[in-house]
Amino acid sequence: MEKELKKTTPCFDKFILGIGLTVGILGVFITFISNTEIYQLLRFFSIIIYLVYWYRDKNYKLKYLFMYIGSLIGIIFILSFITALVMGFLLGEAWGGLLFMIFILIFLGIVFPILDSYLYQKFKIMSYTNEELKKENDKK
Repeated sequence: MEKELKKTTPCFDKFILGIGLTVGILGVFITFISNTEIYQLLRFFSIIIYLVYWYRDKNYKLKYLFMYIGSLIGIIFILSFITALVMGFLLGEAWGGLLFMIFILIFLGIVFPILDSYLYQKFKIMSYTNEELKKENDKK
C-alpha cells in the first residue's frame, strides 16, 4: 500500500514548498536590504498557514504532525551545530560571524523549505498509509 502511494504522490508537497520558498526568499531579501529581522515574523505566519493546511487534511493525523515537527527541530539543531563548528574552526573570528549569518539566512531561505516540504510529504504518506491499513483491518 505504501509503495503504491509513494509512486502516485510527488516527493514534495507543492503547497508547503511554495509557501516556504516565498517566505524564505522574501525574508532573506528583506533582511539583506533593510537589515531588519522580519524573517521570524514571516515564518510565524507560515507556520499558522501550515497548521490550517494540516487541519483541512482529515487523513493527516496529529501523531504524524508531531513526528514531522520533531524531525524539523532535530534537523535545525544538527545543521546549526555543524555550521557553527565549521565556521568557528575554519574561518576564525573575523569572517566567522558574517559568513555564519549569510549561510544561515540562505539555509533558512532556500534549503530549509525544500527539507520542510519533503518531510511534510513523507509523514503525510505515512499517515495516509496507516489510515488505509486501519480501514482494511476494520473491514476484516
